[in-house]
Amino acid sequence: MKVVGLITEYNPFHLGHKYHLERAK
Repeated sequence: MKVVGLITEYNPFHLGHKYHLERAK
């Protein structure tokens, strides 16, 4: 999950990943 978080930080376009991370919490 941390890897996905880093990818989201470096790639603002991947909002989908952030969305899933928010739901995962």
